Amino acid sequence: MALPTPFTTTSPLVFNIDYFDWAQGAGYKKYYLLGTEDTGGKKYSLTADSTITSPSTNYKTAATINLDFDLTFNAPVDIAAATATIEYMIGFGGAMSNSTVWTIYHYNGTTETSLGTATASVSASANEWQSVAVQIPLTAKHFAAGDILRINANVTQSHSTTGLHYDPAGVISQTLKQGGAGTSSTSINIPFEIQ
Repeated sequence: MALPTPFTTTSPLVFNIDYFDWAQGAGYKKYYLLGTEDTGGKKYSLTADSTITSPSTNYKTAATINLDFDLTFNAPVDIAAATATIEYMIGFGGAMSNSTVWTIYHYNGTTETSLGTATASVSASANEWQSVAVQIPLTAKHFAAGDILRINANVTQSHSTTGLHYDPAGVISQTLKQGGAGTSSTSINIPFEIQ
């Protein structure tokens, strides 16, 4: 009796996607905004791990916020010419308006190239929470190994007691103005070309 042929170590790399959208022709991977802190200060990145809890300071409050969340690719990938979707929760300490400009960049360590941008504007009364979803049509782009996917959040608000959350595990939960519950997890679905 012949023994089965063992698997080789030269199998092709398989990219793990969360879902495939036939209409967009793209495989989507979900990433979460993450804030960490060490002796070198605060750092902002993207992670696919939804179980990570950011430190207790898992949000930033200010009248203006401008943060970059980065993910470095260790192998070449191609971002598809499809629509990225960002979902997040925002709370209002007072009656206010809030405008967030989301921009997705290719960054090679020297130059940022915008792949797409969109603005979300919301307003609410004091002590209200809302869930917000933003769609960003992207330009196709090749990322070489070592290139960075950068998500920039540029927030302008009329009240300083609300902020941007970056906690993958979503440890803060609130009842939303539109019904249901929302968490402090901010996620983005990125479209990749699938060969």
